[in-house]
Amino acid sequence: MRFHGVDVLTQSRVEAGRLRQGVASVLSLEGHRVSVIRDVACYPERGAADVVCVVTPIQGDFSDSVSIQCDPIEAPVSSIIEFAQRLSVALGSAVLVPDEGHDPYVMWHVDLSGGCRKVSLDESALESDTYKVRNLAR
Repeated sequence: MRFHGVDVLTQSRVEAGRLRQGVASVLSLEGHRVSVIRDVACYPERGAADVVCVVTPIQGDFSDSVSIQCDPIEAPVSSIIEFAQRLSVALGSAVLVPDEGHDPYVMWHVDLSGGCRKVSLDESALESDTYKVRNLAR
């Protein structure tokens, strides 16, 4: 699959080294080709990394927002869901990834067993930058 990056919410905080190795493993990259930063002022120079993970702490049911950014690369996964399933296992954390539908509040919840289901984010909680899972999406 052509992987263009994705925003992932992690249920638990993930140490930078574990995130680097998890993303590298899922994308079949060497660990040093994945950069993990918490401040965009520390963004690596072009060519220094194939993938950059920008980690931002969040409030609510999830602990971190991870913006996984890259130029398009060939990834050994068939879909964003498979990417999220493999990443969840590698990180030891449930994750949320966007659904590709028209509703920006509908996400895929992937648990540690690889199970996934659609959920909705609480829109009113998001107004105060809090990520709460409201219910199962229909």
